[in-house]
Amino acid sequence: MKAKLIAVLFAMTALTSIAHGQSQDLYLAARTNNVKLAQTLIDQKVDVNQKDERGYTALILATYNQSPDVAELLLKHGADTESGDPTGRTALMGASFQGDDKCVAILLDNGAKINGVDVNGATALMYAVEFGRKPVVKLLIARNADPHFKDKRGFDAFYLAQQLDDPEILGILKQAPKAD
Repeated sequence: MKAKLIAVLFAMTALTSIAHGQSQDLYLAARTNNVKLAQTLIDQKVDVNQKDERGYTALILATYNQSPDVAELLLKHGADTESGDPTGRTALMGASFQGDDKCVAILLDNGAKINGVDVNGATALMYAVEFGRKPVVKLLIARNADPHFKDKRGFDAFYLAQQLDDPEILGILKQAPKAD
């Protein structure tokens, strides 16, 4: 009798997750660029904006893990480009940090805010500069990211590039229009 009760309670817990459109498998699909699994879950009405126990959405995980096909699928089905992790980092910031210019372009093409900031005031461009992601820096500057924007420490992308001592990144940043 006890075993049946436990089994029923376990099943109810599992069904509650499914009824609310939650699925851990969506995170797996996002991390591994598994479009077939992601589509199956979306067809089952899983919430594409759900967050895992660390506060990451499937879109953040897809772009951080270079899974552009799943990222596009999630965006097609309403994934929020501006939903951030607990520190406010968005999918665009994660893709910029990773140097994934394909995911960066996909996110920008789907309305990601190019000058959005995390809780520290850092932008996607600052992440790309700080980690030396030149193709992403070029792309963000070409799409009008503001290199003059200052974070809460008072640092801008130029300062971060100077700290890297990377003249190529500094040159890319200088191609940006002057701030008003």
